[in-house]
Amino acid sequence: MQKIDFDGLIVSLASPEEILKWSHGSVEFADTVNYRTGKARLKGLFCEAIFGPARNYECSCGKYKGVRYKGFVCERCGVEITSARVRRERMGHIELASPVVHVWYYKTTPSRIGLLLNLSVTEIEKILYFVKYIATTEFDEKKKVSVIQTLDESYKSRLGDLEAVYAEELETAKSAENAKQLMLELETIYKENKIELEKEYSRMKSIIASLKPGGTIGEGDYRNFFNKFNHVFQFKSGSEAIHELLSKVDLEKNIHINAEKFNNSKGEEKKKTFKLLRLLINLYVSDTRPEWMVIKYLPVIPPDIRPVISLEGGKIATSDANQYYRRVVQRNLRLKKMIQVGMPDVVKKNEIRLLQESVNNLII
Repeated sequence: MQKIDFDGLIVSLASPEEILKWSHGSVEFADTVNYRTGKARLKGLFCEAIFGPARNYECSCGKYKGVRYKGFVCERCGVEITSARVRRERMGHIELASPVVHVWYYKTTPSRIGLLLNLSVTEIEKILYFVKYIATTEFDEKKKVSVIQTLDESYKSRLGDLEAVYAEELETAKSAENAKQLMLELETIYKENKIELEKEYSRMKSIIASLKPGGTIGEGDYRNFFNKFNHVFQFKSGSEAIHELLSKVDLEKNIHINAEKFNNSKGEEKKKTFKLLRLLINLYVSDTRPEWMVIKYLPVIPPDIRPVISLEGGKIATSDANQYYRRVVQRNLRLKKMIQVGMPDVVKKNEIRLLQESVNNLII
């Protein structure tokens, strides 16, 4: 074994391209080994074609045996004839049906993604789990004014409908026996509905006026109103929204802006700006892109680091990592099938949430 002297280790983010370079193949099935034959499942978590042969210089099907075939790749089972020691170092990957945000970078304190996007951990979680939507593009102020005008028209129309219904019910109530009581009740209901309508109008108007890239809105507001104005506002939810916003972060430009802000700020604002500035400089110096905090290809560690061991009495002991990987693969496969079949968004969103949780459990 070759010994290498080193002074320290640096843990850094890997790009999707780098993860694919490390990988020797894609893991597509959740199975580990066939417990009857003891052989690894092809494209599974212990696949010999991906991670290397289980026995020294012997392929899975047994066609090639011995050192003389070293370097050959079996045409039947696709296993390279080499030493079984490679199973300690060879990695695979899982191609995720939907990107997943790395839990270290949004849940830790301070949240790295939160600092870059100026969002709290709670807000990020709401976006990831489709409770809130986030604005991903710049807005044209002229178009924003036209949306407010549409809102004004909608408010006047709804107010007109309310008054028409009230007037109609009032006429009906006049001919009733207990006319006074009915008229009082109708007036109370009318006033309550009018106040609610005014409140909703004022709230929506303030949201539109203050809206900017990175601003968040509730799912109800998106479905009931903003969904009609996709030509003006672009809102997204889930990990794809976080990925898009992180990919738009200009590190060099933000360093200059925050360096100036740091010199002119005081107290808590100065501390927060310092944390953001330090993060931006670290990313810039290490040539790391912020969007790499979102995982597209999940690395699968070598199988000999997470072994399955046969015990006496036919029992089997396995590493916990295999169970976590198994859950990720199962949910990923289910999500892929849902996308292919064209399942409703509600069902797919729920599966994306489960996939995010399973990757979180694996990493933590």
